[in-house]
Amino acid sequence: MKRTLALILAAMLVLSFAACGKTTPEPPTETTLQPAYSYQIQTIVEETRGNIKFEFSRPVFAGTSPLVGTANAAYDQMEAEYKSRMEEAAADYAEEAGSDPWNFTEHSRLIYERHGVLSFVTEGDWFMGGVHNSWIAGHTFDFNLGRELKIADFLQGDDADITAALVDAFKGAIDEMDVPGYDYPDAWEQSGPDANFYLAEDGVHVFYMPYVVPATQNGVDVFIPWFSRLMKREYNPPVITTQPVEGLAALEETTTLAAESEAEAAGEQETAKIPQTKEELVAYYNEVVNRVKAEKPGFTWTLQNSVSNIASSSGFIERAADMAMRFVSLDVDVMPAVAKGADHNELFNVRGQSWGGRLTPQPVSRITLADKGAAWELRVELKPEKRSALAVSPADHDHGRMFTVMTYNEIHDAIDPYAFIGKMERFAPSYRDSWAVLTIDKETDRLLKAEYKLTMDASIGAKFAVFPAFDATATISRHEVYKIG
Repeated sequence: MKRTLALILAAMLVLSFAACGKTTPEPPTETTLQPAYSYQIQTIVEETRGNIKFEFSRPVFAGTSPLVGTANAAYDQMEAEYKSRMEEAAADYAEEAGSDPWNFTEHSRLIYERHGVLSFVTEGDWFMGGVHNSWIAGHTFDFNLGRELKIADFLQGDDADITAALVDAFKGAIDEMDVPGYDYPDAWEQSGPDANFYLAEDGVHVFYMPYVVPATQNGVDVFIPWFSRLMKREYNPPVITTQPVEGLAALEETTTLAAESEAEAAGEQETAKIPQTKEELVAYYNEVVNRVKAEKPGFTWTLQNSVSNIASSSGFIERAADMAMRFVSLDVDVMPAVAKGADHNELFNVRGQSWGGRLTPQPVSRITLADKGAAWELRVELKPEKRSALAVSPADHDHGRMFTVMTYNEIHDAIDPYAFIGKMERFAPSYRDSWAVLTIDKETDRLLKAEYKLTMDASIGAKFAVFPAFDATATISRHEVYKIG
């Protein structure tokens, strides 16, 4: 009986280790899976009073993300302000409207979406028989961070630096409209960390409301490209040139590849360039792997799990674990292919997530970009990371922002069938020697192949009603190779 019980306990130990590399991950059912966020553009007002057309549309958000309420509140306020002005306009102008239609409209639309960052513009138009006004108001939400973004999230420097940068960009945008002696006080007031902006594929657009410059009733749109030196790199998709760059070489004792063209060194102009700094290379990594989740190109993949170095405070448990290990497959498993257009969230790393990478520069120990002819090879190595408990969600751990890591729910799902015997009191992972290598097509910046190696030393403790408590350790590794398309 004692031997049987020990074998069951050892099986629990091995099952818990193997849970981090389940070879047949099962997606949650549609009845239990709720999206973090979704939205619909809804028409709230659509009516005519007298000869005035009133229309108002806005996004309405739903989902489990805490940001849903914040995003809805921003548009609730916009809706309330519109309806208030609508009632005033109807009372003041409805009887005066002539044969030419008058209008007061505000319509919202999504203009940019990239991996949980959504930017909406509301375009307003007002004509009540006088000057025709139009304007744009922007709202940008990051559902990964759970907050609305401001221009300071994109531009470098403190508030004073941002104001100075926007003032300078504004002057460049209105150079041909410049009026001698006019100081544009409205423009300076609209410049700063709370500037009105929206995102587009080409960069950030800062919109200055009508009449900041004489005779510009439509306002002024100031464009700042992604590759501008004013920009931070955290959100910015890097623009990669396909032309060879002189002097591109790996630097063994640094974490970046340095390559600067003569034009960049002289600061003569901003040009598309190969990512060079750690920040740029990390942003490029995220961009490439997240695109797989968004574009769903299809892939084939292999998975190999390894559990080794099992040791326990109980010698008997240790021997029983060796027996239980015979029932755990450590072969390279060729997984079923995922078709083009199929849901990539469950099976492409990071599995179970709508994103493939949320990596930040801080945990990266080394990152290099090598020229392989028609392709780039991007290699990322992470620093060791010791945690006292499993992640609740993958991004709770630095490694979980790049790898599929074991989570609290997964380990407890694996051992719940043995709950009548005892419970797991501790599972502390220590990650080490983990890396990823991406092969990226130069011409399209799309992923061709991805190889991941995650290694973890696990320390667990279990307590039982009818058997002595035990501690155990083991080394777990997962090796995955994805071939895209």
